[in-house]
This record gives sequence, structure tokens and C-alpha cells, in this order.
Amino acid sequence: MYPEYPQYSAPVYPPPPRPVMRRRAPLALRLAISLLTLLLTLAVGLTALGLVLDPQLVVGVLPIVSTRVTGTIYGQNLAQISAGNAAPSPLASATIVCGDTQAHSDTQAHTDAHGHYALALLRGRAHHCVISAPLYTSVDVSLSPRLGDGAYRLDLGPHSVPAANSADGASQTAAASAQTQAATGCTAKVASVVCAALTLRPGALSGQVTASHSHLPIAHAPIFCWDDTLVAQTGASTPISYTTTADAQGHYTMANTPPGPYLCVANQQGAPQSVMVTPLATTAFNFVECATRCSGVAYHAGPVMHTFAAYVIFWAPPGVNFEPDGQNARFQSLVQQYFTDVGGTRFFGLLTQYWDQQGPVRNVATLGGTYLDQQPYPHAGTRADPLSDDDISAEIARVRALEGWKVTDGAAFIVLTGYNVQECATFSNGRSCTFPDSAGNAYCAYHSYVPYAYGDGSRDFMPYIYVSDNYLCSYLPTFANNPIPYGDLYADGAIDSLSHEQFESVTDPEGSGWFDNDPSGGEIADKCETTFGGARANGSTVQLNNGHSYVIQEDYSNRSSGCSYQ
Repeated sequence: MYPEYPQYSAPVYPPPPRPVMRRRAPLALRLAISLLTLLLTLAVGLTALGLVLDPQLVVGVLPIVSTRVTGTIYGQNLAQISAGNAAPSPLASATIVCGDTQAHSDTQAHTDAHGHYALALLRGRAHHCVISAPLYTSVDVSLSPRLGDGAYRLDLGPHSVPAANSADGASQTAAASAQTQAATGCTAKVASVVCAALTLRPGALSGQVTASHSHLPIAHAPIFCWDDTLVAQTGASTPISYTTTADAQGHYTMANTPPGPYLCVANQQGAPQSVMVTPLATTAFNFVECATRCSGVAYHAGPVMHTFAAYVIFWAPPGVNFEPDGQNARFQSLVQQYFTDVGGTRFFGLLTQYWDQQGPVRNVATLGGTYLDQQPYPHAGTRADPLSDDDISAEIARVRALEGWKVTDGAAFIVLTGYNVQECATFSNGRSCTFPDSAGNAYCAYHSYVPYAYGDGSRDFMPYIYVSDNYLCSYLPTFANNPIPYGDLYADGAIDSLSHEQFESVTDPEGSGWFDNDPSGGEIADKCETTFGGARANGSTVQLNNGHSYVIQEDYSNRSSGCSYQ
């Protein structure tokens, strides 16, 4: 018998699930997704391979990974500086070269006739850019365009933020977000950056200092040069100065001098001379000066007032008038008018030939303030009981405190007292008064100074002027045969005295500035005290601003070697 085996039967499996029908994406969408993936892959890949491939090739193939940089390059313009306009001009010759700090590959662009440029930089990279132009100092700029930055605007010089639809495609950015940085270099951290305009490269002055009479060299003569741009001419701040010293043969070289106009003097003598320094060039400039003291008025190493601001105190207690007929308002008005008329004129410009080591006098004179004080006099103001110089100083201090007038380098405080009010003062040559002494000597006005301590502990001087409204001072030589300009001989007499002391305060505020031998009698107005030019039809001798004319004496000019109005 054979063994029986169980009957085999096939295993039973569950039926397979029914297939799920999926709708395939449209062919166009699938192609778009594939293309986008490919582009992103290429962008990342090419960006990562920047060490191998030229970034500009990457930018050219895939503009999507680049940032557009546009702007305008400005630079100093020597012709404009010479003409009194310091505003920079667009540079047509500038070049901007940007190096990719990772790939060591350069990208560059050149400005067009209007100073505009445009270039494209790879995003996500740090770029070091150098902006340069012939005769100009280069500027370094760091740019790091981020992946989201579509455009940058980088200007050097004046800047206005462009509109979104501007021709160069730069995006609009609020002016408040723009950065302004120094010319030596800047870093672009926002999409609109303004760096300072390119500056001209320095030049030099070179020459010799010789004596005017012997023509021999002046050994070891000091040379001073001061900025003479329009800003320096009209500003109250101290101009930039450059100094050097001649050698034993009188030769000198003043290197690394920024281009532009300068006023220069040598050997502590003479009027400043004008010279133009040009970039990357040595300008020959010789001085012919006095070996010792020049004729006329000489410099004694002390300060001058570089600008002049008048703070005028009319001191007239009740019952005291500035004119016999009581026309106080007219008197005050004419005095104030003079101080608003004199600055910037050829007359006041006579003073610009005088200087100290901080620079020349500038043709800047203003009226800083006025005050009518009716405080009683501390003395009767008579010959028997005159006011004193201490009273004048105390009055200035009191009004300064009331009005908040500040002591500055260019401030002068002026006091005028009532008609025929007498005053006495003690000077280096003795005591004198507004009324004649036994020898017939008297004064109409004087200028002086008092030491002044600033809040920081530094000390300076405070110049002041006193003017006596005295009948002895109200008659001027031109009145004998000519009309009185405003029909007011008292105001005209006071203005002549004011002008006299103003010019001497400017050139010799401390008694160590410009004078001839004796500072009490050899200052520039003292030397011309009785010299008046020919009178005009209205009786005036000088016309100032605003068509206003006055009877004023001449003042000494070293340039003219005599008394002059200019």
C-alpha cells in the first residue's frame, strides 16, 4: 500500500485593490516646474562655482542673480572753486572698478558725459569697489548685495533719490534712508548710499623769499597760506591754514596743499598775495618782502578781528537826549544803518590786507544787536563829575547779561552816551577826557578791551568802543563847504568816530596788531584822522551798501602807501 498524501490545494489570496486613477499635471505646468528647478539649480551651482567661473559670465547668463548698481560721480571743480563756487561737478572721466572678494574678478564701468554709470554685480557676494578719476583721490566702497536686492544706487556727491520709474531703473528709496559718508571710503548697507564727492589730489607751492631792497634771500622766513575760497571769505570760522619755513637761502616748499585759491604772506610782512594751487603740480611762487619793518603800518604779532559784529548800546537815561533837539530815534536809526551798510563794501574791504597767524581780516561786518538803556548814569556826566571807563565796562557787562549777548571772536560792544555827557579814561600815556585839558587835548571816542574768561577756562579779550556824542566832535571838515548828508551833523560826527574806532579795533584790538611805532597814535585811522576825500553832491565822502552815503575819513592802506577809501 502506498501512503496517502493530503490533497494539495492552491492558497487563497485577497483580491488586489482596484487601481487609483491619478490625473497627470498638464504638460505646460510640468515643463515650467522643471525649468524653474533647472534655473535654480544652475543659479546655485554657478554661484557656488564663482571661484572657477567669471562672475560676470554668471551675470550675463543669469541676470536674475545680479544686482544693478547705478549712480552719478561728482568731483571738485577747480574752475568753480576759483570762481567762488565750491559745488562739485559731474565727472565724465571717472571709473568704478568692483572686485569680487571671493572670485578675485573685476567688474568696471565708466561715467558718461553727465557722470552717470551702471554695472551689475553678483548677489550674495562682498564686493570691494574703487572709484577714481584723473587728478582725483580715489574712494573705496564696500558693497554686499543680498539675494533680495534688485538695485542699488551709489552716488558720490549731490544726490536726489530717483523715482521708481526713472530711466536708470533704480528703485525709489526714501531720502531718510540714504546714507551719507566720508570721501575716504564708505560701506553700502542700504539700497541708497551717498558718499562725498571726489576730491582733487594735492599740489604744492615752491619758491624763494627775498628782500625788496637788497634782493638777497631772507633766511628762515615763515610762510603762511590761508584758504581763500568763497566760503572762507564770507564765513566767520577760522580758515584752514598751511605753514612752512624757508631754508637758509630763502627757499621753501609747501607740499600736500589741497588745490584752490590761497592768500599767502612771508616774513610776517606785507599784504596777503593771491595764488592758485593746482592738483598734482608744483606752483612757483616767490615773495619779495621787507627784510625788517615795512613802511606804513607794521605787524606786531598780536591778533586782529577777522570779522566784526557790532552790539550797540544807546545809553540815555530819562531826560537825556542824543541830539539837542531831542531827535533820539533819528540818531539811533542812522547809527544802526551804518553798521548794516558797511560790510562787504570796498571801503571795509580795505581791511582785508591786514592779518594775523589765524588768517586775514574778511570783508564781513554785521549789526549783532542794539539796546536802548535808560538806566541812570552812576555819575552826573559833567566836567566836574564825569563818567569813567569803568562805568562803560560795567554798562556793557550789565546789558550783555540782560540781552544774552555772547562774547565771540568777532563781537565788539559799543556804547554811545547822551549829548554832551562827559567821560574820562586812563590810557598808557595818561588820563584824558571828552573835554579839553589844559593843553587842549580831548577825545571823541576810543577803543579798548577787557580780558574775558570762557566757561571752559580759556581766556580771550573782549573789544569795546566808547563814542562821545560831543558838540566838539560834531563838526567835520567837509561841513564847511558841503551839505550834511542827512542834515544831522551830530549823527554824522558820531558815525565818523565809530568808523575810526571800528577800523582800529579790527586791525589792532589789543594794542599788539597793526600800527606804526606808537599804538596810541599810529593805528590805521589815526594816521588819516583829518584826511577826507572829495565830497559828493550830497556832501558825503563814501558810498556804502543800500545806496547810503556818509561823511567818513580815509584809513591807512599799506597797499596804497597812504590814506585811502579802498
